[in-house]
Amino acid sequence: EEKYKFNRVFLEKSFSGYDLIKTKAYKKGSVWGGLFKHSFLRQNKIQFPKCLRNGEDGIFVSLCYVYARKIRFTDTDFYLVNERQGSASRNWTFDRVAKMVDNLKFLNDYIDENPSLNREQKSILAYIIYSMVSAMFNNFYFCCTVKNCMNLRKEVKKHLKSTIDTGDIPLSKGKIRLLNFSLNLYIAMGLVNQWKRN
Repeated sequence: EEKYKFNRVFLEKSFSGYDLIKTKAYKKGSVWGGLFKHSFLRQNKIQFPKCLRNGEDGIFVSLCYVYARKIRFTDTDFYLVNERQGSASRNWTFDRVAKMVDNLKFLNDYIDENPSLNREQKSILAYIIYSMVSAMFNNFYFCCTVKNCMNLRKEVKKHLKSTIDTGDIPLSKGKIRLLNFSLNLYIAMGLVNQWKRN
């Protein structure tokens, strides 16, 4: 069974990480289905963050986007997914969602520790930060209590920079503006949308 259909528009072309996100709205959150050149990883000092317990592969791929000048796609079957009931990666608890704040902190620290990042690279990381905050509150719905919501909001607010600036990346601009304007309104909108869907 083909679970992850391959989009043929990506074939026969090369993309930088920035162009792939900006023009194709393509972003992977995990390493499956990809091959990474060892010399590229070593040259850019990209590795799985040892300090994170959840989402470390998403951070790894995001850092690859930051530095990649040439990403190619091939229509080759080389990955088999074995989904099992009760998998930790499919179950959302408050503790799991709250641990995602560590990923937010990691990216902010990475930006601070790498002042030579250019505007496009910072835009990629800002978009990934927005995506993380969005994922936190979208998945938070499944383990929501008012107390947990306030605790998560407080932690996210502590680790968000004053504004998220994704530069020329057009994805989710309206939601990012809302998040920059008011975290409380952003959370409320997300919870209402989740409630409507369920």
